[in-house]
Amino acid sequence: MRIFATATLWALFALPVAACPLPDMRVGLHDFPPFYYPGPDGKARGELVELLGKALDELDCQWSSEFYPANRMLANLTNGSNDAAMIIRHPMLEGRAFYGETAVGQLVLKLFHQPDTLAVQSLELIPKGSRVIVRRGYGYNGHIDTLLRPESGVVLVFADTHEDAVELLSQRQGDYLLNYQGPTQTYLNSKGYYHLDGEVLAYWPIYLVLSNRVNRGDEVVAELDRILARLLEQPQ
Repeated sequence: MRIFATATLWALFALPVAACPLPDMRVGLHDFPPFYYPGPDGKARGELVELLGKALDELDCQWSSEFYPANRMLANLTNGSNDAAMIIRHPMLEGRAFYGETAVGQLVLKLFHQPDTLAVQSLELIPKGSRVIVRRGYGYNGHIDTLLRPESGVVLVFADTHEDAVELLSQRQGDYLLNYQGPTQTYLNSKGYYHLDGEVLAYWPIYLVLSNRVNRGDEVVAELDRILARLLEQPQ
């Protein structure tokens, strides 16, 4: 009888990690194809949306998602307005979020240009007087600082969307386009702009991130991380 009572108490208080800690896991997203983007019906689509959805389903998590500007998405994780995201390591989240250890994707920064434009391997080598197209509000993980220095000698041309940025380059209203490969290449392919390419400047792994406001968030992110690692090993 004592053994049964002890076992019963253990079962009551040692709750399994594989149970969703929240009635609705709120996932923050940023319009960033092919990883995540709104479909024609407004619902979230994309490679990482599908992957995260499968992992959350295994934990029986009900979840919802909403798109935000990048800085707002980060702020939402720090204040608990969102519970989860899939992003790179960011100083703004230092000590304020739980990161997984499994890289679920890779963020690649490239310098795109026309075929007859000088190819360079770093921002410091861009010829002075060049026009460089950038996304308004993007810091490119600190790389924008190089272009903002007076000694860079470049002229910044701002675009409000990934599509606008590509069109500016296509129409030669800029000499270079600094942007991430995923959304840029997605639009290039959709328009048949196969002649526009560029050099890789940097890349960073993407991880699952949970706000530290999530109950038992460190345990939950570890469990989700194990599920994600297994899903990524499966044949596509």
